[in-house]
Amino acid sequence: MNDGDDAGSLGAARPPCWLLVDDDHVFTDTIARGLRRHGFPCVAAHDGDTALALAARERPERVLLDLRLGQASGLALLPQLRALLPAAGIVVLTGFASIATAVRAVKDGADDYLPKPAQLRELLARFEVHSASAGHRAPDAG
Repeated sequence: MNDGDDAGSLGAARPPCWLLVDDDHVFTDTIARGLRRHGFPCVAAHDGDTALALAARERPERVLLDLRLGQASGLALLPQLRALLPAAGIVVLTGFASIATAVRAVKDGADDYLPKPAQLRELLARFEVHSASAGHRAPDAG
């Protein structure tokens, strides 16, 4: 089957698109491969500017955002992503977990906050919980 038609079929539900934002190329490649094996389309960004451009162009329903993006902060990017993608599920992921940053991430628009290393199974489960409870899969009119 060829799913290259951007319009999609009217009767079939599309799996949610993921945006992976992390400066760790190995991590994003690993998660992207796992997501694709489960049938999820995904795009990856390794810096804030690329993340915002992909968010605007691809309109992903799920965002996995690393707290640290090289010298930049994922927390600084969070409000901009939330403004671009108000219905998206956003999970902040970090190797530097603390209660204070978890609280700030949620206040700034994250739906959840997970420490690294996170397994694909756990990420999928967290997004399913948030999608079901918050209605993140609202139909897109555009």
